[in-house]
Amino acid sequence: MVFQRAVMIMVFMLPLTVAAQVEGLKRCATIAADEARLACFDALAEQVGVVRVQVVKSEASISESLPVDPVKSTSEEVARQVAKDDEKREELQSELAQLDAKSYTLTISALLKDARGKDIFVTKEGVKYKNVSSKRSQFRVGDVLKTEQGVMGSTFLVSESGLRIKVKRIN
Repeated sequence: MVFQRAVMIMVFMLPLTVAAQVEGLKRCATIAADEARLACFDALAEQVGVVRVQVVKSEASISESLPVDPVKSTSEEVARQVAKDDEKREELQSELAQLDAKSYTLTISALLKDARGKDIFVTKEGVKYKNVSSKRSQFRVGDVLKTEQGVMGSTFLVSESGLRIKVKRIN
């Protein structure tokens, strides 16, 4: 019973505190001076329980970290910086495409089965690949296979005879 009364009092008091906060926000927003307006908003935040955060970076350190000074730069300088960024992005994309296109040769050193009967291929390097295709594999211990990258990050093991099975690397 006491708990219900406390909850009822809090429910009726909530609109009053929200209205007071709205009035405080309106009052702070009308202050013209930047520092005084900020101090007013900080005081409101402290009343609500928000912790005040100090800015660590100065304006000088921020402008030093920018590749181009946005205030003093000309449109040509900005265009040059954008072109440099585009070149870097293209280089990174081509490197990534080359890495994806690489095919690795591996030798099966062990064949295992998971709890559901799916084949797990263990290479000489200790890397495990799980068969995720619906086909049963015909790979045997000692077979030399190549990995191929498919679309959307899929990986295939391909035998010398051309048998191709979709797998997932599990370690």
